[in-house]
Amino acid sequence: MAVVQSEASFNAERQMTSNEDQAEARIIDWFARLFIAPPSIELLEECQSHSVMTFLGEFGKELGATELTKMIADLFRSHSPEVLNHQLSQQYISLFDGASGPLSVPPYESYYRDENGRLFQAPYVEMLDVLQKLDVSVSASCKEPADHISLELAALAEAFRQHEQKVIADVTSRLFLWLPEMSSALGKVAGHSLYARLVDLLIIYLSSFSRLYGNQDNIKH
Repeated sequence: MAVVQSEASFNAERQMTSNEDQAEARIIDWFARLFIAPPSIELLEECQSHSVMTFLGEFGKELGATELTKMIADLFRSHSPEVLNHQLSQQYISLFDGASGPLSVPPYESYYRDENGRLFQAPYVEMLDVLQKLDVSVSASCKEPADHISLELAALAEAFRQHEQKVIADVTSRLFLWLPEMSSALGKVAGHSLYARLVDLLIIYLSSFSRLYGNQDNIKH
């Protein structure tokens, strides 16, 4: 599923990005795909592939989080893609679509930064501005607001592709304002779930390069 689409995707004059930034973008896009909707059977087949299993092993070593990445790999390998699709779809709807009422965990920045937990607040407007700066927009097939975790990650990935260091710094910093609280909420209601593990890994991953952009004071584990 395309989460953000560039208005300049076919611009022949567009500067090519470095291999390093492309690699970061691919990793961040992987996280974004897992949080935008219940994972499809095709995505789960990909996550069970040898290449993703190898990636998780190497990723864990690089981040000093081998136990965490092993748990994620084991969760991906625990059942067939069809069974996982059913289980994770129910879990996703329960956690992120509000089906569990007070036990739900909203995936929106506005919820965590507004004292009354309201959606479509300042973070939503700010993320629209970020997307405009990157010359991208939310895909018509995506109905989530711009401050959904997946859209913020998709914007971060696009910033890496465009070498937009200020946007990388800004989006990384804003993610650290609320992801730890989302992680804590997941820990209380679904601490052993794939989604709780993925948010924990995402925080560790973002902290590994955030120091390059002056965000170390915002890091929480």
